[in-house]
Amino acid sequence: MTKKHMENRLKFAKKHMKCSWKRWVFLDEKWFECFRNKGYYWKTKDEDPVFEHTASKRFPPKVMFLAAVSKGAHDGKIGLYPCVEQCTYQRNSKHHKKGEQYLKDVEVTSKFYAKLISEKVFPDIVKKLGDGKVIVQHDNPKPHKGEEVDCAFRKYSNFVNQYQPAQSPDLNPLDQGIFKMLADAVEKKQPTTRDSLIDCVNKAWKEIPTSKIVSTINNNNIVCKKIIEMKGGNKF
Repeated sequence: MTKKHMENRLKFAKKHMKCSWKRWVFLDEKWFECFRNKGYYWKTKDEDPVFEHTASKRFPPKVMFLAAVSKGAHDGKIGLYPCVEQCTYQRNSKHHKKGEQYLKDVEVTSKFYAKLISEKVFPDIVKKLGDGKVIVQHDNPKPHKGEEVDCAFRKYSNFVNQYQPAQSPDLNPLDQGIFKMLADAVEKKQPTTRDSLIDCVNKAWKEIPTSKIVSTINNNNIVCKKIIEMKGGNKF
């Protein structure tokens, strides 16, 4: 972490230490991976396998999800969005038939990110929080920037584009523990296909208590206080 990073973190913390976070929406992405078992076991001829392997041990299917949370929503959740697209098989093969549908990973570019937030996330924010000013906080990698993203925000004039300071996952409630709850559910369920992985994450998302989301968002005030004590650092 550079001196500039620490200065920006300190500035953010001082400004928002007493924030209520009521009209804030926090966005972030995370990869979730299918279960990968590298072990071996013996079974009798008529015995059902204890578990299934993924199609590939070396490269198990994985899916990136974009999540959005807010204290202003009645359940604390705006939505959970898998970064995939539906495609159609163009020919027959050993494992599928021509015309069958399947999900394919999508590279999260600024164009894709802008389309996702403008067509799905922002309408859900309006639905959950109603009209009025909303601060949308996300981190600032390259896919979150650019003219496409700026255009998406211009279409929703009440939305404020708030980039959290660089090197600051501690200032996003999703990274403070909400994503871990989803990851723990995936580890427990051990899905072996992309479809079952998506179902597992969606189910775990629905089961997260509202109180957990609200308390994690409120924890931002404690984080801001710690950042000030550490003069912009994050070793706490």
